[in-house]
Amino acid sequence: MIEYELKIAHPESHLIDISVIFRDLESDKLELIFPSWSPGSYLIRDYAKSVVKAEAKDEKGNSLPCRKTAKNIWQIEGIKSKFCCFSYQVHCHDIGTSSSFVDHSHASLHGPSLFVYPSGGEEFPCQLSLKFPAFWEKVSTGLEPVSGADRVFKANSYHELLDSPIEIGNHQILSFDVQGIPHHIALYGKGNVEPEKFKKDIQAIVEKAILVFDHVPYKHYTFIIQLLPQRGGGLEHRNSTLIQVNRWKFSPEEEYRKILSLVAHEFFHLWNVKRLAPKTLIHFDYTKENYTDLLWAAEGITSYYQDLILLRAGLSTPAQYFESAAQVYKEYLQTPGRGVQSVCESSFDSWIKFYQLRLAESFRNLTISYYIKGALIGLALDLLLRHSTENKVTLDHVLRELYHKTYLRSFTGYTLEDFKYVCQELSGKSFDEFFAQHIEGSKEFNLDEYLKLAGLNLVSKRDKETGVGYLGIELKKEEKRAIAASVPWNTPAFHAGISPEDEIVAWDGFRVYAQTLPERIKEAKPGSAHIIHLFRQEKWEEVVVVVGEKPAEWKIEQMDNADSRALELLNLWIGTTKIKEDKTDSPLIHAPQ
Repeated sequence: MIEYELKIAHPESHLIDISVIFRDLESDKLELIFPSWSPGSYLIRDYAKSVVKAEAKDEKGNSLPCRKTAKNIWQIEGIKSKFCCFSYQVHCHDIGTSSSFVDHSHASLHGPSLFVYPSGGEEFPCQLSLKFPAFWEKVSTGLEPVSGADRVFKANSYHELLDSPIEIGNHQILSFDVQGIPHHIALYGKGNVEPEKFKKDIQAIVEKAILVFDHVPYKHYTFIIQLLPQRGGGLEHRNSTLIQVNRWKFSPEEEYRKILSLVAHEFFHLWNVKRLAPKTLIHFDYTKENYTDLLWAAEGITSYYQDLILLRAGLSTPAQYFESAAQVYKEYLQTPGRGVQSVCESSFDSWIKFYQLRLAESFRNLTISYYIKGALIGLALDLLLRHSTENKVTLDHVLRELYHKTYLRSFTGYTLEDFKYVCQELSGKSFDEFFAQHIEGSKEFNLDEYLKLAGLNLVSKRDKETGVGYLGIELKKEEKRAIAASVPWNTPAFHAGISPEDEIVAWDGFRVYAQTLPERIKEAKPGSAHIIHLFRQEKWEEVVVVVGEKPAEWKIEQMDNADSRALELLNLWIGTTKIKEDKTDSPLIHAPQ
């Protein structure tokens, strides 16, 4: 067993002291490794950069030779008593779901950013002792407490230790049971949240998500939810999740649904990716990239289910569900990179593109998000499966079968071919062409083609924004200067030769700023030409832009002449044959699982 002691003596220093004790060593040498990335967040982060100092001692307190042999590896030699204590400090002041943070208000602990492991010792059982100031009273984590010990926890392996975030402080704890299994919500921070309503809604999400796989693989589950200023995101774990949200986004209702959707997404991951996992993500190498071409399934299909679960739980209406689906399709159509990169390529390149380039000007033009297109693929697969089997087989059945085959029966993980095979095996329909065109290839994806199977149409929505001027340019978030952040291909700005980082200073000879440029664009008549003056790398430039018309929004509507087969599919899919808001409608009949 590896014994870890984590001590927070002075939270205001943002430093954490960690000691790792090894007993009964079989060698006089020990190699210790710091992880370079976090499972679920596919980016090399080099956590060892936050280590302040490190030293090794024997059981008598004598120093042992300890040297760094790589950016994240320490070599300890001369161990004569089979005992070694490796101690180090970590600076923790990075707010995020893949990092650790400590200040006077709380400690948010992320295992990969804190704990070393012995080479080859990832399967060793671990014990963690926590020591922190007396003014903090609560600890929330998915780890199992050690019976009879205070603030001591155990893990069956190093993998489990790393996969268990910890919240320490004076946060509020809400609890509920589902199928006799305890679920806890650790709620840190203040905001406009209504705790009891939030708990009730999360319980509804849990109840409906469990039905997809019909198997609960945990003894207890912990939601760590942090209310922060201007934050949003989450990271999944095997029996817990860490979610960060804007403290003031629990109203209006539309913003609150986004939070619930994020909760559903991260909770669904406890099956899809943490257990139902791509083969290459079954056994981690924490020191380097672990590639997969299946993040469209792990993340994208989870994105499809996040809103479907809200609908099944009665937390959204059919109209709201389809409004969200139409928005996803709009994002897909506004991504020129959809014709450049397949979702398999996007998944594989996530390590070097998704996390590193998504704020860069080239991201939208050269890549496609496996979240966005993966969600559309999930929707299309669900409808194709239902249509081809008279609603006897759904995407629920495919995921459930893959889960049983590649997790419950043998923890082997699945491949792209495995996923396609199960679709074909259960439905009796070939999915070769669909996978070749839309998953392995980058053929244009027409959502309307699949919606028609459920008696639905994708229609152009003409609203007050349609018909106004449009350039397609996106500006950086600056108070005054109008600086181009990105210029999507085939937009009026692109054809005028405007480039990212250009600072636009005048429109038809009049000074413009970050707030006034969008106003001038909207006022311009589509088809009209205008002179733009800008600075490019400090050089004055003049370009002529022909204003375009803002692309129409999309809306999903019901066909007037949908046949009985399509209506039956629609009803079994979303629980009703009506998608318009109607207060006289009876309550939703949730789709059978």
